Amino acid sequence: LQAFYAYDATQPLEAKAEEPQDRGLMTAQTIHFGSINGQRVPALLCRPKSPAKPKVILALHGLGGDRNQGTMLLAPLVCPLGIAVMSIDAPFHGERKVEGKQVFSSDPVATGAAFRQAIVDNRRAIDYLKTRDDLDTNHLVLVGMSLGSIMGTIVTAVDQRIAAPWLIVGGGNLPEMFNRSQIGLVKKLRSEMGDLERFADQFAYIDPVSFSGHISPRPLLMLNGRTDQIIPSVCSEALFAAARDPKTIVWYDGGSGEGHIPPLKVFYEQLRAFLEAEGLVGR
Repeated sequence: LQAFYAYDATQPLEAKAEEPQDRGLMTAQTIHFGSINGQRVPALLCRPKSPAKPKVILALHGLGGDRNQGTMLLAPLVCPLGIAVMSIDAPFHGERKVEGKQVFSSDPVATGAAFRQAIVDNRRAIDYLKTRDDLDTNHLVLVGMSLGSIMGTIVTAVDQRIAAPWLIVGGGNLPEMFNRSQIGLVKKLRSEMGDLERFADQFAYIDPVSFSGHISPRPLLMLNGRTDQIIPSVCSEALFAAARDPKTIVWYDGGSGEGHIPPLKVFYEQLRAFLEAEGLVGR
């Protein structure tokens, strides 16, 4: 499974970074770099104006989002604390959007290829961050949201340069997720694909439950909704059960967007707890 996400890290990034734009307490910089399959990956880096060498969060956005969503959800909260955030456009999102194409499709081979591209793209993002002498990447952490949480599980498992992940409204057991999720895209795929069990072998390569056990001994923190209709709680429980210690899951009640979006108070509290636990801010 790990070999599925292998790549040649010696290939040049050929990164192109635009001039940083001033956004008050932070700067925002658009970057493009090379990845596998000849892809150019767009990224956004928001960094505080101090300290001179901030620690970094790699953020993975949700389905239908983009690098702006992934970065700007966190940047106004963490840049004032002296932490930088970087996020890429996942395949078929943002600048890489292709009409009629989605990460998830009724063709499991195409879905697997999209996942492989996305995971390697994020690993190349880490390669790029490691070239920046104005960033402290010695304790790089990952924050994944929804689809970004699913993909972030795999990124963390296959790349030891991630010190710890915070997985927000993620889950595993993809056949069960496809059977239960009420998101429009998944309901459409459910009607097209029929019996999902026949795709079990292909799903194994992209299912977070195949990977979460390999995050250990790094700590895993999850945040999930008990009544989430997009990522059902049984799928979150499956991901957590497959992980090894140290691991923590925090449940919230309610939330918006069919229970998929955590209450802001819970989100802020858990973000602060994660940053403190990882030593990115003081207690």
